Amino acid sequence: MDFYQPVGYQTDVSLNMTAHLFTKPEFQNQNIVFSPLSLFTVLSIIAVGSEGPAKQQLLSFLQANSTDHLNSFSSQLISSTLSDASRFGGPRLSFVNGLWVERSLSLQPSFKKTLTTYYKANLASADFLTKYRTIDSAKFELKANYKLHRASKESSLPN
Repeated sequence: MDFYQPVGYQTDVSLNMTAHLFTKPEFQNQNIVFSPLSLFTVLSIIAVGSEGPAKQQLLSFLQANSTDHLNSFSSQLISSTLSDASRFGGPRLSFVNGLWVERSLSLQPSFKKTLTTYYKANLASADFLTKYRTIDSAKFELKANYKLHRASKESSLPN
């Protein structure tokens, strides 16, 4: 697969999302930070897990021919974007990619494998039905933030 053509599509999708976001009255005269790569990745994951018209709409919006195309492109994009270039004087980027699923539901093994293989996503179950048990998802988020913080500190340390 030619890597650069899908990058153009992903850029178009990102610009469309940005334009939509900035037209919202509540975001005007505000500083906004968002990650087009993160949004594209999340929408790709949703497309991979979808069926029927929802899947087709997401593929159309993401300008992708198939979920195989999304998987391949996302894998290349994540690998190249998040590669550690610090030893060459470049950046070391991190991004947390996770999926929380209601504990009473199960994911198909093939979907789990796709998420971990192509999207480098962590999977966790959470109890969304009982509000007192949401501590598991909070722990997962805290661990992810800690890892990001530690990685950013390590990358800013002198060699």
